[in-house]
Amino acid sequence: MEKIRGGAFVIARQIFSSEFWLEKPCSWKIIWVFILGNVNHKDSSKLRRGEGFFDFASIHRRIGSDITEDMIKKFLRHGRRLGMLSTTRSTRGTIIKVLKYDKFQSLGNYTSTEISTGEAREKHERSTPINKNVKNDKNVKNTLSKDKEAKPRRANPCSYSLLPNETMSPIDDRDRSFPRKRVFGNEKIDWTLDYLEHKLGRNLAGQERWNRIYANHLAKKYGIGTVKKIIDWLGEPDNWWYAKISQISTVYKNADRFLAEMALPPQTKSRRERTIEESIK
Repeated sequence: MEKIRGGAFVIARQIFSSEFWLEKPCSWKIIWVFILGNVNHKDSSKLRRGEGFFDFASIHRRIGSDITEDMIKKFLRHGRRLGMLSTTRSTRGTIIKVLKYDKFQSLGNYTSTEISTGEAREKHERSTPINKNVKNDKNVKNTLSKDKEAKPRRANPCSYSLLPNETMSPIDDRDRSFPRKRVFGNEKIDWTLDYLEHKLGRNLAGQERWNRIYANHLAKKYGIGTVKKIIDWLGEPDNWWYAKISQISTVYKNADRFLAEMALPPQTKSRRERTIEESIK
């Protein structure tokens, strides 16, 4: 049999049940696989096993046509924080060292048991309930129906990217007191959008990019505490604005008005409410 040129590298199956695989942007996984496949598999005169030199400014298109330098920088920051890799700057690029390279690239370190495989599969299926093998169409429909009731829809990280210079928040800093959809960007932005949709009971309209931009401006200008009070007020079904909010830009542009109306005594009706009642009469 003809030998396969170019060599090979190992990816542990446990990655498919990890937080990194299930909750981080798809672009990060592509970048990580590219790095794993291009670091040295043995020592050389300049680099040791598990190390590689990368000039991302000139090769980022080789990783993927839609991969940008900003995506790479954000992944590298996350990788350093999780202990996946370390980086050293050089005059022409970056030297990356994949930590625990020997451990994960040595097949002798792997075991395959029904128990470990079953636990990994069970954990992965809990996180991605729709990805199950079924025997017939009836089982498919039943499975999808149950999963839809059991879990809220989560925003797909592949469908859009983070804002330029948006700093990703650690997973431990996430507010889990209500169902979350966005779990891969800056927590203030993700929280503002998720909480507004949660209180309104519906998804926001418009492009996600613009919703993230306005959410960022809103959180920076008023602070999360004040934003929460505004959203709680807008989320009351008897509020006139409740049915009018379809995009977070409306909240940002009218935030001062909302705060003024919120400050009115309970018995004092807003001008808008009086106008509406008069028009009805």
